[in-house]
Amino acid sequence: MMIVLSSFSLLVAATALYCARRAARISATLGDNGASSGWGAVRWASIGLAVALAGALVSVALGAASWTVLAGICTFGVGGLSITLVACRAVTGILEHAHQVTKLETQRRHQELMEIYRKTIESEATLAKNARLSALGDLVGGIAHEMNQPLTTVLGLSSLLRDVPTIEAAMRLRYLEEIEVAGGRLAKVIANIRSMCNDAPFATSMVDAESPVTMALELVEQRMRSRQISVRACIQDDLPQVKVDPGRMQLALLNLITNAREALERLPTARERQVTVRVDSDDRKISYVVEDNGPGIPDDLAEQIFEPFITTKPAGGGAGLGLALASEIARQHEGRLTWEPSTRGGCRFSMHIPLEKMAA
Repeated sequence: MMIVLSSFSLLVAATALYCARRAARISATLGDNGASSGWGAVRWASIGLAVALAGALVSVALGAASWTVLAGICTFGVGGLSITLVACRAVTGILEHAHQVTKLETQRRHQELMEIYRKTIESEATLAKNARLSALGDLVGGIAHEMNQPLTTVLGLSSLLRDVPTIEAAMRLRYLEEIEVAGGRLAKVIANIRSMCNDAPFATSMVDAESPVTMALELVEQRMRSRQISVRACIQDDLPQVKVDPGRMQLALLNLITNAREALERLPTARERQVTVRVDSDDRKISYVVEDNGPGIPDDLAEQIFEPFITTKPAGGGAGLGLALASEIARQHEGRLTWEPSTRGGCRFSMHIPLEKMAA
């Protein structure tokens, strides 16, 4: 009986050590096989520990000699210790593998987000370009009207000078001066249009603060007058020079003025219709304000008026990109465009550009 129990104890010890050795070998391959190897090592370690424990309990139950019981307990203890170390190594490997998987997944998600961000930037650029072209399309009629008067002057007086050679020298000189003034006005209108149509990247330069307003008003003055809409410019004295993109600022203000004109055109001509454009500054910002006494903005559109394709015009009256473009131009200058109801019954749009962002 003693020999059988001794042989049994040795068999249990050998089995437990084999399981531990097998678990150790498997855990050594964690870097290659990942989590599956880790769980395999833990499984073999658990089997070895269970065999050692069962051997020790059987030895005690059968009344084996004290040295046999001691051998079984020692086998259980040593096997348990080695198996615990293997299991710890396996769990560590599993955690390391999970960390690597998480790291790779994080990198993949980061690349996906960067691609989404790139496409978003491209979409915003495309939308801004389309908005700029749409705004210019809406302004074509006004620009054509603005160019018509000086062009008529040039053609009419040049024809007169050609067909009537007997005109007195003083009168001839006067006509030539009028042609020069009209030609200069045409050149200025064309320069303003080219500035707004320029598709170059955002670029700032130092300009007089009132310059964008002056250029914008030059493009709409004649049409506003023909629509019996008065324009009042209130420009603060001693305005500082500002660092802006002149073409974009002109386009933003032109959109705001054109929106005011189109709103006023829906009112009867018997009523006073006026657009007020103000430029003022304080220690922190330059403010460009366009105010009208038109019908205002409906309450259901008030919260989304700066979103693309939102318009208060009748169907077919506009693309709804003008205010979105003006807001984007303000943001490019690290400023903001806001609106509020005017005390005169219409709308007041204010574009605030921080002075500290425009320092030379």
